[in-house]
Formats: sequence, structure tokens, C-alpha cells
Amino acid sequence: MKKEIPKIYLYHCNTKEKCDNFLNNTLELIESNHKYDDNWLGKGMYYWDNLGNAKYWKKDKIRKNPNNKFVIIKSFVSLEKVLDLTDDDIVNIIEEVWKKLNIQDETNKDLKNKMPIGAKLDFIYEKISEIKTKYSIIKIIGINYKPKNNFFNEIKNNKIKPSSTVKVIYNVKDSTCIIKKGMIINE
Repeated sequence: MKKEIPKIYLYHCNTKEKCDNFLNNTLELIESNHKYDDNWLGKGMYYWDNLGNAKYWKKDKIRKNPNNKFVIIKSFVSLEKVLDLTDDDIVNIIEEVWKKLNIQDETNKDLKNKMPIGAKLDFIYEKISEIKTKYSIIKIIGINYKPKNNFFNEIKNNKIKPSSTVKVIYNVKDSTCIIKKGMIINE
């Protein structure tokens, strides 16, 4: 029996010009150039797991750049080569890979321990061809500690609890995982 490859619709927000260029194949990926990429998943094209999260991001971009026109695109993506950082077993493997890398230099012996996750992932992708070949997309969860509604009661303790404020974020490192670039979503 043939193994079914998981596929998912994902949502990306950017300027209309960049999205048009992506959809018209002028751009292979709309690579993020955000100052906080090192704190997230490094270089690549970021996607949200649902339309609501993409709308939130669009609203934030419009607030910060009111003179630009932003749109949301919906793409169909294969998760066959996902580096799933929501899976502790996978994180442990990547951490072992990271520990084995020798990147210390004379000027900063603690450089390796101080690097943010995105910088670590970029370094791993650049230096280890097997990782670059095996994984074309990365998955992570982001947490926003501010509840947007009262449906989930805010419980102020350290116990596990349901929440609507975690966000699943994907970063496409290699466009080969994009099955269909998609279309602009009219909201």
C-alpha cells in the first residue's frame, strides 16, 4: 500500500507586488527579511496554518506600513519533507546535530550557545547538505500569551490548558515542497 504524503493549505501575507511576482513565477520564494527571523525559523518564506492568523498578520503589516497594499495568498504544500519542531524526538535529533557542529572561534567561545534558533537553523541548512536535502519546510508553534476572547478561561498557573493563542508557523526553505503556489484570497 502506498504511503499517503501529507499536504496542507497554508497562508502567506505580503505586499501585492511580491505576491503577484511569486504567483507569476518571477520569484521562487518570497524570502522574509524581518529583523526577528533569527528568533524564529531563519531565512525562508513564512506561512500561517490558517486564514485567521494570516489576516492578523496582514492587519499588523497594514498598521505598520499604511501606504503599502498587502494581500494573502493560499498555497498547497507537501509536508513530506517537514522538519517538525513540534515533535520532541525531532528536536532532540536536531539538538544533537547542533551539539556536534564545531562553530566556536577564538573571539567568542560561547557563540554556539548564544545563537538564536533561526540563526542555528540557517547555519545547519547551510553547512549540512543532508539536512538541506531531507527537509524543505520547517514547522514550529508560536505562543501569544494574550487571549483574544473569553471562550478559553485564562487560568493563571503552570498546568497544561487549552488555548486559541498558539500559532502554527511554517517556513519554506526550498520551493520544491510547494505543490501549487495558489491564489490571492479575497477577504
